Amino acid sequence: MKPAHQRTVLRVLGMLSILLPAVLVAGTAALDHCTVVLASVSHYYYTSMNPLFVGLLYATGLFLFLYKGDTTAQTATTRFAAVCVVAVALLPTSNDIYGCSTRAYQPNALGEELHKAFAAFFLLAMSVLFCLFARENGSRDRQARFRNQIYYTCAATIGILVFTIVALSKPDWYGGEIRQRLVDWTTAYKPVFWLEWPAFVALGTSWLIKGEWLLANRPTYQQQPVLTDVEFA
Repeated sequence: MKPAHQRTVLRVLGMLSILLPAVLVAGTAALDHCTVVLASVSHYYYTSMNPLFVGLLYATGLFLFLYKGDTTAQTATTRFAAVCVVAVALLPTSNDIYGCSTRAYQPNALGEELHKAFAAFFLLAMSVLFCLFARENGSRDRQARFRNQIYYTCAATIGILVFTIVALSKPDWYGGEIRQRLVDWTTAYKPVFWLEWPAFVALGTSWLIKGEWLLANRPTYQQQPVLTDVEFA
């Protein structure tokens, strides 16, 4: 069992991960009067929600770097993920084309590509970490097996979504007509943002389980033996 303060941080990170996309959209609408959903979660870097978005990335990186896993593999994975998520905060994504920006855009083609790579590596590291949670969790009882199933489901969900997002984010991989259709479709419907959200939900769900807010083991109480008259004699 993790210390109480660490469980609290895990629960906060879990809830923030699940709610972050909605908070960014609502905050931009309230502060910037922009009701357009941006191309990805990372594009909210250029809005008035920048302090929340970047602050959460740094806080997540610090926690992951200091997090002591149950095994050496878990600790190494969380520290790798910490480096990745801090790099995501330091290297902004591409320009916002929907007119919601309140911050100046500084072109940096290499930084934009590194941003995408580190974001993908961070989510994939989380996917690996949740598999490690399941492996170390064991299968002592029915609830432990159920937790393992959720860990593996979240890990698989994140992995599938990451590779789907990468495929959508690389129109240059495809031929001329397909490329243009893909660009038009992603510009109109923002599939990357809508695919990132379930990835964050899977991320948050796993942290809530690890923080023992979901599917926590119930304490067991041993019944005290009842003394009889014979035992007093």
